[in-house]
Amino acid sequence: MDKIINLVSRGSTNYLKQLLPKEGGESRTFKLVTKEPTIRTGYVESGQLYIVPVGGPVIQAGEILSEAGERVKSIKHIPDYGYVINFN
Repeated sequence: MDKIINLVSRGSTNYLKQLLPKEGGESRTFKLVTKEPTIRTGYVESGQLYIVPVGGPVIQAGEILSEAGERVKSIKHIPDYGYVINFN
């Protein structure tokens, strides 16, 4: 996967930046980087978490993120750091 995945956003700049593992190798974990600090969150009926940065797109666990061409495995919020997205 690319080290930076630019997200299709309207009127804002959002992208995913790959986090490098301590032990080397390829990482499938990315940090969401946004121009605006506001991010909407919620759960769909099936219980999967979704997040929507200002300008989009919707990123939902269990669904394919078209910009990455991969299925989102999980989304985790880390206080004072931000959102971390793992892919299958």
